[in-house]
Amino acid sequence: RVGLDQTEADRLAIALGNLMSAILSDRLPNCCLVISDLAGSWAGGTAQIQRAINNTMNEVNRGAMDITPVRMDGTELYAILRTRLFKLLPGKERIAEVSQAYASAYRTAIQQGAMPSALERWAAEIPTTYPFHPGMQDLFARFRENPGFQQTREMLRLSRRVVDGLWKPEVQTPLLIHPHHLDLNDTETQNVLDRINASLLNARSRDVARGGGATAEALSKQPGMEAAADAAKAVFLSSLAIAPNAIVGLIAEEVSAYLCAPGRDVSRYGAGLLTAIEDDSWYLHRRTDGRWVYR
Repeated sequence: RVGLDQTEADRLAIALGNLMSAILSDRLPNCCLVISDLAGSWAGGTAQIQRAINNTMNEVNRGAMDITPVRMDGTELYAILRTRLFKLLPGKERIAEVSQAYASAYRTAIQQGAMPSALERWAAEIPTTYPFHPGMQDLFARFRENPGFQQTREMLRLSRRVVDGLWKPEVQTPLLIHPHHLDLNDTETQNVLDRINASLLNARSRDVARGGGATAEALSKQPGMEAAADAAKAVFLSSLAIAPNAIVGLIAEEVSAYLCAPGRDVSRYGAGLLTAIEDDSWYLHRRTDGRWVYR
């Protein structure tokens, strides 16, 4: 029964409870109810819906189950990206060669103290993430709980933009697609990033990417600072999360790990590089826990 003092959320909860009871009563044998909810955007409504589900679950025991369309903590996302963005990929032998080349680069970087030893596992993950960098999902997953963020769609949009930027005659094709290969000067990419976190628009345009005139872009033109723009992009992507308790920022060794590739010496890309970027930036800061973050 619906009372006059009840809210729309109350009415929705009652309606869902009645509908679920009807579905589980054998009167609707071919009916399945799917409730899709963006938890970051509809926290209050989610609580009401969850109460309705819990109340019904108390009566019907295992009549409902949680379904995650695309998990952000596994390899399923990479499989979707490969299927949607590529018609043909190299064979297993070529991919194994890429994995071995990265394994060698990682071992060298770890011996130099430039990257965390725990991230050496990325080399073993390349066969399942190829042609994307194994750390891309970890970085992008940080802002998956941002209000309004549509995980699969936005990931496809970002991945499509980075692939499009590399699919040009004048661009040297990399062995793997790293997060820093994303062109932050591309208008479509900017639109996606602004939907994820519009508060960092000024940080991006002033310090990270502005047609070659941003702080990091200018520094990357100086001898010994060629990696400045790539490092800034990696830190910027790590700073987009706004959900409570979200991990933001990267330590210097993590930045080096994301930039590490065969033929690239990352021993010079430590705290010194990030400090140089910070000195000329308005929005880049080093937190007390050692992480660099744009804010």
